[in-house]
Amino acid sequence: MTRLIVIGSWLAFVACATGCDAPAKSVSKVDAQPVQSVLNRQVAQGVSDQHALMPYHFRANSAELNDLGRQDLEILAQDFLTAPGALTLRHGAESSQLYGQRKATVLRFLRDYGVKTACVSINDDLLDGDGASSAQARQALERMNTAVSAEPAASGATPPPTNNQSGGSQK
Repeated sequence: MTRLIVIGSWLAFVACATGCDAPAKSVSKVDAQPVQSVLNRQVAQGVSDQHALMPYHFRANSAELNDLGRQDLEILAQDFLTAPGALTLRHGAESSQLYGQRKATVLRFLRDYGVKTACVSINDDLLDGDGASSAQARQALERMNTAVSAEPAASGATPPPTNNQSGGSQK
């Protein structure tokens, strides 16, 4: 009898270890496109709000922008084409000489993009911000849900549910 229990347990273990799960359903590009579009807008809005480049936007010990640095600086350059302003370029542990080279790289990128660099000030200020109230956060969420709901109609995808599933109250 003990032998039967051991064999049965072993077979159950082998069955579980080899995987009893069904393969995951793949997400089509059409389904993911509205979500990716919203995420891209959120990233761009965050970069625009922060108006800053950090040492991690550059290759290590170099004045060369990395992929993220070029992506974020392009977003900022688009902003500066229509509204001049300030750009925070954080001075990390790099030398003052390297910081100056990075500043020159940023100015060259903006100039090549068509930005009038005389209208952009580059500083090493601390980052701060106004933050957002709960009401502003709810409004942003509603705008995001509206955008997601509107995009699938054009692509033929099914829109996500927009009701409050979290159990919290809405005011």
